[in-house]
Amino acid sequence: MESKNNIYQGIQAIMSANNKEAGIWALEKFLETYPDFSKAHNDLGVLYYNEGNKDKASIHYEKAAKLQPENPVFNKNLADFYYSELGRPQEALDLYLKILKSNPEDIGTLLIAGHIYVSLKKFNNAKVFYNRVLEIEPWNQDAREYLEKLENYEQAVSVVKSPDEMYKEIEPLLNGNNHKDAINALERLLEADSDYALAHNDLGVLYYKEGNKNKALTHYKKAAGLMPENITFQKNLADFYYVESGLIKEALEIYVRILERNPGDIETLLITGHICVSLKKFDDAKVFYNRVLEIEPWNSDAFQSLEKLKDYAKAGNETRYDSSFGIRENRAGNMTY
Repeated sequence: MESKNNIYQGIQAIMSANNKEAGIWALEKFLETYPDFSKAHNDLGVLYYNEGNKDKASIHYEKAAKLQPENPVFNKNLADFYYSELGRPQEALDLYLKILKSNPEDIGTLLIAGHIYVSLKKFNNAKVFYNRVLEIEPWNQDAREYLEKLENYEQAVSVVKSPDEMYKEIEPLLNGNNHKDAINALERLLEADSDYALAHNDLGVLYYKEGNKNKALTHYKKAAGLMPENITFQKNLADFYYVESGLIKEALEIYVRILERNPGDIETLLITGHICVSLKKFDDAKVFYNRVLEIEPWNSDAFQSLEKLKDYAKAGNETRYDSSFGIRENRAGNMTY
């Protein structure tokens, strides 16, 4: 019986004849019998990529690298694919660093690792790799040019306004009605500092007002993640979950966390009560409404909500309770809408 290596050599002859379709067919058939032949997966990834079928290329590149995790060729093919085609720089970087552990003087990999660190705005890390290239090849013009570009960029950035200064200049736009100008200004701020939580929150508010709920949610989540202690950001995300996404339990979890930090927050107590009603947890709802009245005995919202619950209890009616309360508009920055 012909060995799998001999069979594979015959397939390689087909591939070298530049007949891609025949090569793909032969490799697929081969893998039906030998599904763990890593080189066949890698070669099939290459052929599918050349044919423009990125989904199948990804499957076979990943399979090859999984079957032979220490193979630098398979790791490099997968890393290049992640970086160039899928826009997944961090996963690509992990693979390139793995390659460099076994071959620390691989110039091409050192350079591309430097480029990825630049794209991630980790400039000091990038310099380490470019300088390493120059230690190995002092004449390497690419590494020298990239180092010079980094130095020029850092000098230019040093005279640019800080994110706080930029935000202060944007604040008047937030008070106006020109949402597009405010959005553009905030997006520019995030180019300078992608972790500026206030800008993310404000973009959430503005994109919501513009009707772009997907982008609104993205920025609300980012702001809340960057500053979990900021009650405004947490409320904005919770309100969005509750009102727009129907994610009641997720919203409730956030409101409960807010109350753990600030047990006297009236509006959070009220909305938590309303959510409990919508979940038919009437006794829990009463606790929150009564807590509001302990703090503000004159609070009409809490009083009326309790009265409605009493009416429902008297009538023995367990249909869906109409919690006709008003969600506040979300907040931008430190402003109250």
